[in-house]
Amino acid sequence: MKNSFAILTLLFLCFSCSEKQEKATPVIELRPTNTITQFDTLFFTNVSIFSDEDRNYIISQNPVFLAATDKDFNLLWSHRKEGNGPEELSFPEQGKVLEGKIFVLDQGNQSIKQFDSKTGEFISSIKINERFMKFRFDMTANGDSYLSYYSPMENVSALKISSNGETSGRFGSEFPVRFGPNRQMKYMQLDDLGNIILIGASLPYIEILNQEGKSLNRFDIEKYEPIKRALDSLEVDITKGERINQNSIPMIIKDAQYSEGKLYLSFTDRIGEDRTKARNLLVFRLNEKECELESIFKFQTATDDDNLHPTYFYIDKHSQKLYVQGLITKHIYVFDLPE
Repeated sequence: MKNSFAILTLLFLCFSCSEKQEKATPVIELRPTNTITQFDTLFFTNVSIFSDEDRNYIISQNPVFLAATDKDFNLLWSHRKEGNGPEELSFPEQGKVLEGKIFVLDQGNQSIKQFDSKTGEFISSIKINERFMKFRFDMTANGDSYLSYYSPMENVSALKISSNGETSGRFGSEFPVRFGPNRQMKYMQLDDLGNIILIGASLPYIEILNQEGKSLNRFDIEKYEPIKRALDSLEVDITKGERINQNSIPMIIKDAQYSEGKLYLSFTDRIGEDRTKARNLLVFRLNEKECELESIFKFQTATDDDNLHPTYFYIDKHSQKLYVQGLITKHIYVFDLPE
């Protein structure tokens, strides 16, 4: 009898564990509350968005401008000077707002430019003597900047730049030995504790480093079905570094943002001609001890944008909104962020 009871208990535990392992990540469908096609008289193609408590800020590459709007995207001011002068922008990519100042990552001029957030007036330009990359960057309150960097000759993924433009830190990541392009960590932000989050583009890794550049933990997100499927559907042999389809895009992670204990990732979800099952945004619970896929967002805009990864997205923690720019239409969709 005792043996029978033990066997039944073991079978129950195995069944329970199996059920837990097979539990699907919830897919949350989102529908826009607003769609933005222009800001007053300003049209746009590719943009990036960032915000503070009262305003949204938009950086556009074509045409080039920096603009501020209220939370309903009504235009407040715009700065439309393109070129290589101190006040001018050339291929601006990303922005941050801190203590009343806007910091723009101006890749074309290899500088960080400062503007007054209330008026849009130019303040200063910090020239950076390193070839940084265009992806998301972050800043501290004392003016230190953290930028993505890649060199095939050295093991450096991120740069720490002081407020005067000098390089004060260089951080690396030990990658698996794999041949091929885009092996660097591209998307970088600071978490709530000031640790550095490095996110791969074609290698599906998330790594957390402390301020001294020491690795605290590395998470392999290939174990999650959406990322695994993205790798398979892109026909990229990560182990050998060979692309079966030369027209395929080698980048898996398209964009990333950390906000209040969560990491949001948009990814390439190519699944053949039938794209109705495509998902748009992954939400991970992230800290230095754990990285777990919590939910998946699927956008429902009734346009061709639904089945493709976004051009850009931004989590506005102040208004609890999600701003998404469609890949096809270039429209900006406004969603309520799920609780």
